[in-house]
This record gives sequence, C-alpha cells and structure tokens, in this order.
Amino acid sequence: MKKILLVMLMLLFTATSAVCGEFEDVLNKAEQGDADAQVRLGTMYYDGQGVTQDYKQAVYWYKKAAEQGHAGAQHNLGFVYAEGQGVTPDLKLAYVWSSLAASQGKGINNRDVIAKMLTPQELSEAQDEAAKLQSQIDSQSETDIQSETKD
Repeated sequence: MKKILLVMLMLLFTATSAVCGEFEDVLNKAEQGDADAQVRLGTMYYDGQGVTQDYKQAVYWYKKAAEQGHAGAQHNLGFVYAEGQGVTPDLKLAYVWSSLAASQGKGINNRDVIAKMLTPQELSEAQDEAAKLQSQIDSQSETDIQSETKD
C-alpha cells in the first residue's frame, strides 16, 4: 500500500512539474512578444490549465496577440466581450474583434450573429472601429517588418 501511494505521489509530482515547466516556457515566449505563445498563455488562464483560472489575465494575453493580427486571439476576444468574461460585456467590441478575425477566415458566423444583435447605428460604429484598428495593426506590422530588415 505504501509503495502504491509513493508511486502515485511521484506521478503527481512529475505531472505537476511538467505543467509548471510548460507554463514557464510559454510565459517567457509570450513576454518576448510571440503571438502564438500569448494566445496559448491566454488559453491557459482562460481554462485554468496549470494556473489558477483568471479571465482578466486571459483577456490581457489575447489582446496582446490580437493587436499583432493573430486571428485566433481576435476570435477569442470577440467571444469574451460577447460573454463578458474578464471584461464588461460589450457587443460592439465583440463585433470589432470578431470582424477582424472573420477578415482572416476565423469565426465568420460569430461576427454575423453579433451583427444581428446590434442596432444599425451600433453596427456602423463597430465597423468603423474595426477598420481603424485593422489599419493600426497593419501599420504596426509594416513597422515591424521594416525594423527586421534593418537588423
């Protein structure tokens, strides 16, 4: 019986160490600006994988990646703004982020469902905001590309 308990504790320790190691690796990459790692970290916080569930931290990391043009992060932000998880529910912002994701082929149906929930005035404002945000993302991408070619 003692051997079984010892083996179970060792397995638990090994599994916990692996999750902690993954978190640290993902966190380091996310802090360095890796958009895929930022989405992964956001998802870890959103789902409570290896960390305490924290919707606000999930939104923080999703937004970092979304501002770099990551479609998955934009899609996730659309969802959290629609549902109000970690943020105040805001259908206009949900549309903005969902629209940016949809322009890359991700979550088109989500954008369309949210659009039906907005008034024509709100939809127009959200479309304008999405266009402005896309322009900012494109400008930042251009700046990043130019600085990479100079290095």
